[in-house]
Amino acid sequence: ARITNNGPGTLNNVKVEVLCGYESTNKSSGQLAGGEQVTKTVKLNLKPGEQYSFPTGLKIDTNTFSYSGGCQVHGGFNDPNPGNDSYWEEVK
Repeated sequence: ARITNNGPGTLNNVKVEVLCGYESTNKSSGQLAGGEQVTKTVKLNLKPGEQYSFPTGLKIDTNTFSYSGGCQVHGGFNDPNPGNDSYWEEVK
């Protein structure tokens, strides 16, 4: 997963919880095959425009399944734009 500081301020030693997860669909049958979620706590030191990347630990198998998933950040700071604190996408 990647977290980008979209500003306007710098984040110095800010701990946030990141919830990541997915729902999977079997490509052959089209049946829902379940999902998985993890929560990670990360410490951020980011100037506006900088990114922080980390492994979520979620295991995926794109040969067998397609996925709808993403992550959401729960910050411990005053966020002027909480509307950009999550990202979801399809992985086929």
